[in-house]
Amino acid sequence: MSEFLQFHLVNSDPGITLDLVSGVNSLGRAEDNRCVISDDSISSHHGFLDVSDERVVLHDLGSTNGTYVDGRQVVEAVVVAGQLLKFGSVEFRLEARTVRISIPAASPRGEELFPVFDDGSPACYRHQMALAIAQCQQCSRTYCGDCVKSLKLKVGNAVYLCPDCSGRCSFLEPTPPAKGRAANLLSKIASAFRGRK
Repeated sequence: MSEFLQFHLVNSDPGITLDLVSGVNSLGRAEDNRCVISDDSISSHHGFLDVSDERVVLHDLGSTNGTYVDGRQVVEAVVVAGQLLKFGSVEFRLEARTVRISIPAASPRGEELFPVFDDGSPACYRHQMALAIAQCQQCSRTYCGDCVKSLKLKVGNAVYLCPDCSGRCSFLEPTPPAKGRAANLLSKIASAFRGRK
C-alpha cells in the first residue's frame, strides 16, 4: 500500500476548496489559471503554488494586493499544512490529506491470457465461447478466426496480426479429439444426424 499527501486550499467562508496537483498550480482571477478565484482583490495572475515531494512552495507574481502567510507578506515561502494563506483579501487554509493507494495483486497471466475449454482446447481471448485458431507471438493471447486480422503483402503470403497488440499471429495446431464417454456420445449424435438424410 502506498501513501502520499494531497494538498488543498480551503476557504470556509464561501466554502471554496481548490485541489492542488503535483507541479505548478497557477492562481489568479484569469480563466487560464489552474486555480481561478473570482475576487476583485486578486490579480489576474496573482501567484502560484509549486507542489512536490510532500511540500508546497508559494510564489507571488508581483500581485497588486500581495500574498500573505500567517499574516506576513511574502514573495516566496515554503508553506505547510495548517498555515493561513491570504491572496488579496481572500484567505485559504492549506490542508493535506493522506491518500492511501492499494494496488490489488494481479491475477495469474495464464488465467487471463489463456482461456481454455473444459477439454483443454484454447478459447478466444475476446470471444471465450469460440475456439481459438491462432496465437499472438508477442502478447501470447489466443484468438478465433473473427478476431485475427490479415494483411496482404505485395510479395509473399499474407501476415496475420493480433487485434490487441498488432503482433504477428501463428496458427495453432488442431486439438486432438476428446477421448472417453463424451467423445463416444458426440460420435453417436453425429452418426444419428448423418443417418437422417
